[in-house]
Amino acid sequence: MGSERKNKTGKRLQRERLTVEKMINIYCRGVHRTGKGRCDKCEQLLQYASKRIEKCVHGENKPVCAKCPIHCYRPEMREEIKKVMRYAGPRMLYKHPVLAFYHLLDSTKNSLITEHALPARIRFHGCNQRGVRTARPLKILVFYASFGAGHIRAAEALARAVAEYEPAVEIDDEDFLDLYNKALNRFIKNTYIRLIKRAPKIWGTFYKSTRDLSYDSRFQRLINRIGHKQLIEYIHSLKPDLIICTYPTVAGLMAEQRMSGRLNVPLVTVITDYSVHSQWIYPGVDLYIVGNEEVGQGLVKKGIKPETIKVTGIPVSPEFESKMDKQAVREKLGLEPDRLTFLIMGGALGMLANARWMCNLVATEKAPIQGIVVCGQDRKFYHSLDSVLEKAVNPILRFDFVPNIHELMAAADVIITKAGGLTISEALTRHLPMLIYKPIPGQEESNARYVKSIGAGIVANSRQEFREAFNNLINDRDLIRQMSEAAARHFPGKTAQRAGEAIIDLARRLRSAKS
Repeated sequence: MGSERKNKTGKRLQRERLTVEKMINIYCRGVHRTGKGRCDKCEQLLQYASKRIEKCVHGENKPVCAKCPIHCYRPEMREEIKKVMRYAGPRMLYKHPVLAFYHLLDSTKNSLITEHALPARIRFHGCNQRGVRTARPLKILVFYASFGAGHIRAAEALARAVAEYEPAVEIDDEDFLDLYNKALNRFIKNTYIRLIKRAPKIWGTFYKSTRDLSYDSRFQRLINRIGHKQLIEYIHSLKPDLIICTYPTVAGLMAEQRMSGRLNVPLVTVITDYSVHSQWIYPGVDLYIVGNEEVGQGLVKKGIKPETIKVTGIPVSPEFESKMDKQAVREKLGLEPDRLTFLIMGGALGMLANARWMCNLVATEKAPIQGIVVCGQDRKFYHSLDSVLEKAVNPILRFDFVPNIHELMAAADVIITKAGGLTISEALTRHLPMLIYKPIPGQEESNARYVKSIGAGIVANSRQEFREAFNNLINDRDLIRQMSEAAARHFPGKTAQRAGEAIIDLARRLRSAKS
């Protein structure tokens, strides 16, 4: 009864990316005389444009760029893409008429941002005919790291919330290590993943041994030297009004530069776990966004001023708060509407190691249950499920990397997962009970303790404990209901919205103080 599904980037964004590629090709061949290929400069522009399309805060509702009030391109890249569009636009009509037609159709579907569509606080005064302010828009730089998808998802949720709260804003989000050295970034990322999977206790020992280090310790100063010159040069070229960091290393680096006077840009740090670690803690941070009161109190005990701390919850995309009919979502996915549904997730990097036995348990259990398995980028795990799907007596769906986790969570009754800060925050937002298996020593242990302490999940540290918890969940629907209600009590939602409002308020106050 098993089956597999593969989610792809939405058709709207795929078409947008293809249109941009064709326009850059036309421009490069006509202006740079490159023949069939693309010159290095145009290749760089295409890669940059593709990244902006992929990370567009509007998703499949993306308007054409000319009608979007969010200026997400860096100024120099915006000028380059304008040159491309002016040259290639008319030529698209006869070289690629179908794409040109769809582009015209898309431009009619997405109306301009009008005066009435804007928040009252920015209507009328200083606006042009589109209802967008003519003054220089607020420019925000977001730094994240690609060591797991959580830091990226937090950055994306914040970017979307900030853009909705302040439509005339320029947002540029960057993987800070990629800016410094792409090869080094890949090496560190791969090393980290191997360490977490093969020797989690070593990581736990490192995490605990550095938990209480002072921000001015020799170790922290050494870490903060990684790429600092290149990042400062990049920041000076971009001239942002505000910097947001969702990863501790770059947050510490930026804070040290701020304290030394080499960086005069306000800094916001978003702590993406339910724990307090020294790498997050620096006096040079203007605003801390934290997940709960305990983390806020922990920062105060470490010497951070209470007025610089905002307890909003870890920022989660509003998609996880959308109301969805559970049975309807299941039918859309091809699942049975009334069976108890388990969602098995190990994160984008496949951190739920050796989870095949869990999937087999769901697939063969003699009970009215069914499962959804998300393998992320772990191709070995994905293919190991072939035999599980063949022998399954219960419905099982298998996915690789998916963009619609909010829908899968809406379809589920329980999520079986690791204890990444963003994953558990998304589950809490969805009021989805959790069965957490073997949290990684360090921040995951703290996250798991938080979930258990509020009654929103069960933590299993062995296969025996997992099997007992699994059986309890199958046989006791009241337990599932109680955990869901606990999540609702402790996690009311709108986390990204509250964080976005706090960030914009800070930026406005500091900008007013300068003027």
